[in-house]
Amino acid sequence: MPLSAAKPGLQSAIEAAFQLVKTSGEEDGADPDAIIAQLAADLTTAIDDYTTSALVITDPGQMCATVVVTAGSPSAQAGTGTGSTSASGTGSLT
Repeated sequence: MPLSAAKPGLQSAIEAAFQLVKTSGEEDGADPDAIIAQLAADLTTAIDDYTTSALVITDPGQMCATVVVTAGSPSAQAGTGTGSTSASGTGSLT
């Protein structure tokens, strides 16, 4: 999906994280370090969910670099090369 479609979910998750901080901070004996750690974890999850929801589309002819390594013989070789995609493709961020 385009990231614009995931933006409302990101905003909701961030708002929920801050509401939890507010509620947790109002409690007697609240632990500021624990609240900050939870906020950081919640924001990390929200941002990760947002960015990994992206759909990546490539067009034919996109340049790419390749590393090739052979092994298993006394004359093992390593090298690099360049090429281009031959077809369009879709994928997601992980």
